[in-house]
Order: sequence, then C-alpha cells, then structure tokens
Amino acid sequence: MKGKFLFTALSLLFLLTLTIGAAAQGGYAVNWWTMDGGGAIASSGGSYNLGGSIGQADAGALSGGSYALTGGFWGVVLEIMLPPPVIHYAAPSAAGNGDCSDWANACTLQTALTNAVSGDEIWVKAGVHYPGLAGDRLATFALKNGVALYGGFAGSETARDQRDWQANLTILSGDIDGNDTHGGNFINESYTQTAGDNAYHVVTGSGTDHTAVLDGFVITAGKAEGDSDADKVGGGMYLDNGSPTLRNLTFSGNLAYWRGGGMYNNNSSPTLTNITFSGNKATLYYGGGMYNNNSSPTLTNVTFSGNSAESLGGGIFNINGVATVINSTLGGNSASNNGG
Repeated sequence: MKGKFLFTALSLLFLLTLTIGAAAQGGYAVNWWTMDGGGAIASSGGSYNLGGSIGQADAGALSGGSYALTGGFWGVVLEIMLPPPVIHYAAPSAAGNGDCSDWANACTLQTALTNAVSGDEIWVKAGVHYPGLAGDRLATFALKNGVALYGGFAGSETARDQRDWQANLTILSGDIDGNDTHGGNFINESYTQTAGDNAYHVVTGSGTDHTAVLDGFVITAGKAEGDSDADKVGGGMYLDNGSPTLRNLTFSGNLAYWRGGGMYNNNSSPTLTNITFSGNKATLYYGGGMYNNNSSPTLTNVTFSGNSAESLGGGIFNINGVATVINSTLGGNSASNNGG
C-alpha cells in the first residue's frame, strides 16, 4: 500500500522585492498569498514593488499607483510518495529459505519479530506458533513499536484485507512442552487444561506505544507461576508501561498464580477492540480475565466470560486507575470473595 501525503512546505522565508513595470495599457496580473490574513491579491496596470507578507490582512485589488509589501512566506506544494511497508511472512514452521520474503519462504514468527523494524508489517499464517522450545519458560512474543502483527492468513494472500482471522485461526500458545489437554485443537478452553511447564507470558508489550499492533490471534496456555514477581502475573499477556493496540483477539485458558490470568497491565494504557477473555484464572489473588494497576485501558466490544479469581475480580480487577469500557459484556465470571 502506498502512503501518500500532500502538504504545503513553507520553507522559503526571506525578504523579497519584486519590481514590475509595464505600460499602463498592458494587461497582466501578479498573485500573492499570505498565511493568515489569507487570500490572494491580483494586480493590474502601473508599476508595483511587491514582496510576500506574513500575517498581513488582504489588501484587496491593487490598481494603479505604487505599492510596497515586504517579507514573507512563499508557498511550495510538494507531493511525497512513501514506500510501502515491508511485509514479513511468518508460518508455524519456516519454509523455503526462511527469509520471510513471501509465503513460499516464510520464516517463524520469532524470526520475523527479530527482523522487523518500525513501519513493517508481519503477516502470520494460520496454525500454532510457540514462543520458544520446551524448557524455555521465559520465551515470549515481544511486541515492538511501529510493527503491526496480523493473523488470519491462509498463506496465499497478496493483500491484508484478504485474510479471515475468524476462519484461519492463528494461535499463539504457551504450551511449549506440548502436553496440555486441549483436545486436539491446540486452544485451551479453560485454565484447567494447562499442564506442565508452559511459558510464563505468551505475549509481552512492555515499553510499547499505540504503534505496536496485534490483530487477529488466539492467545492461550500461558502459565505465570515463576519465582520472580513478574513471572507470577499475566499468563496470556504482560504489560508494564506498555500501551499497544490490540484488535480481534481471544485470550483463552491462561493462568497466573497472582494476578491477571488473561492479561496484566501495570502503568499501561492499551486499547482493546473486539476482544474475548474466557476461561482464564488468577489462582491466588485478583483479575482472572484482566488485572489493571495504575492503568487506563480502553475496552470496546470486549467480552469477559467464564473467568475466575480466587480472591477478587473474576472478570476484571482495577486498582488506582480507570478502565474505559464501551459496549462490552461481563457475565459468568466468578471470584471467591467479591467482584465475579
């Protein structure tokens, strides 16, 4: 896709004196424009001394006599053609030479994330993508500023709008040791299907802003039960000072020992649109679906169902912050104390 930006570059700031002489019977016009004060002026007949002006109100039509207008901006219209974004093609297993250049040579998602720079897109083929190998519980898919990840591709598309993220399920799974009891579709419908030594956080986005985009994925089988405090929260997604743009996602069957089974936000303001949280669990404390601390997430068309917390906030738990919730649904969530 070619980006096209049209703007007026007012780059020539100078004092200009333009002397125009002509016979009184001749016909000609000189047009000039100002930035504010606006408009144009047409001159005819006589002899004129013209310069640009900044902020001078319209002088109207000039006819005969002698005039002097000094200093100003002269406008230049430039059309800049930006190159299309670089697209990295990712698949569950590398194909061809694995250089990410097209579907026939798709790389793994981790390789694509490593290679991508701001302005790039990553198109991800349907199937199951793991952040690392068995035993590497710190492995995670780390979002990057300026990089947009799109799931839902069958693996033959030539345009992004050809993808179907609902039909072509693109799964980001923390089941790195491959022993969860998901029944064969590789999606944990419930945290109870999580087994063994899964990745602590399937996705992380700390330090990101809204230019980091994740769109069209299922995030499942995260299991945050590590030794450090950070590895006890955010099984599906962990954000610390991160505010990515999240669209068309499902957080399903993720687990955190302390807080935020599906998603953990600390000092973060992510934007979530068309998201489902289901079957996630906070084993000891708060926020089975989502936990927010000092955070201001914006949720539009978000559904929380079947999530649970041992203490408070089965669906969502907020402290020291305000979540903006628009056209969203919370139902069928549970907590042992309050806030199911």
